[in-house]
Amino acid sequence: MAANINGSLFSLPGGDFAIATGAEFRSNKATGSADALSSQNAFWSFNGQALEGRINVVEGYVEANAPLLADVPLARTLELNGALRQTHYSRSSPTADSSTVDATTWKVGLVYAPADLIRFRVTRSRDIRAPNLTELFGPVSLGRTTVVDPANNGSQIQVNAYSGANGALNPEEADTWTVGAVLTPGGALQGLRFSVDYYDINLQGAISTLGSQVLVDRCFAGDDTLCQYITRDANNMITSVSDVLQNVSQIRNRGLDFELTYGLYMGDAGDLDLRVLATKYLKYSIAGVDRLGQTGFRPGTTTGVPDYLIDTSLTWTRGKVSVNAHGRYIPKGTFDTTMVGPQDEGYDPSLPNSVNDNRVDSYFTFDLGVTVTATDRLELFGVVNNLFDTDPSAAASAQGGTNQVYFNPYGRQFKVGARITM
Repeated sequence: MAANINGSLFSLPGGDFAIATGAEFRSNKATGSADALSSQNAFWSFNGQALEGRINVVEGYVEANAPLLADVPLARTLELNGALRQTHYSRSSPTADSSTVDATTWKVGLVYAPADLIRFRVTRSRDIRAPNLTELFGPVSLGRTTVVDPANNGSQIQVNAYSGANGALNPEEADTWTVGAVLTPGGALQGLRFSVDYYDINLQGAISTLGSQVLVDRCFAGDDTLCQYITRDANNMITSVSDVLQNVSQIRNRGLDFELTYGLYMGDAGDLDLRVLATKYLKYSIAGVDRLGQTGFRPGTTTGVPDYLIDTSLTWTRGKVSVNAHGRYIPKGTFDTTMVGPQDEGYDPSLPNSVNDNRVDSYFTFDLGVTVTATDRLELFGVVNNLFDTDPSAAASAQGGTNQVYFNPYGRQFKVGARITM
């Protein structure tokens, strides 16, 4: 249920001062059951549990756009914009204590174009992400994981692993800066658009699991607050780790996003459309652990980011036929940034942080698709994903021999279909 109103209040040198405001109420509920055996954690792993909870949300907002200048020397466009939103969350469940959370988010931005050729933009914002129903009231289930125990000479053992929801979670909160520019030249380069944006995100209270291995390592290093999540037997051997969701992580993410698009009209030969997306990561750390350049995924830890990503597509269209080629490249990376291999300084096979190989190969996949517009209401298409049947880069993980966040574990795939407009 929502009510919104918008309009112009007065005129500025660049145009009308526009404002929008409104309020909204939302209610979300989730329920789910589990079989008797799963409820008693009777299976070796993947024991499902019951789920029941509700979140009611009341929020109000105001947004404004102020065009300060337009079509004057050295200022084709100069706009100031902003937004403010206040949100109230009410959470309840038969299996957890009821709670309420208030959050304020806002944004201030500036757009400046000295000429048609180039446009600059800057934004400063306070952002949140509230925990969802599953994160708050979902199951805490029993599974299995593998950890390396530094308290027992680095022995590698399989232990019970509890994971799941936490009804006391608070919203994640991030302070974000973005600064960018858009270049749109004309003349011989008509159809070209290039943009670059620098971003700096400081996320506090990130909702995540630290990972069973991180809990074990930090407890051993002296963080007594985390030792409560680790159970040992009379022989000091780990029997279980409780890795439930918490507001424990700080994520720092800085980087550069690039986008290039180019459209070329070739007359009877058709049209070509090129799009290149790339991200260069400058910093990525989770809970103080540098994960920049990590494309592996060790059990009980968290994944990182590659040094950069490149995603490119090229589409040729002529009449009713369209052919699309798509490629994605990930450079070689590190299996785990907290480990060292023979290629790294400090490698010593007698140390628990040393492994025989701490590298992950680069990865490139190529997809090819064809679309035919048969009629105004019928479109036929066919796609071959991973055309060259590229194997995923080897990076051992709890899900298999690769990091499925970045690498496709499947080989060549075919898909055909039809889209019908009624």
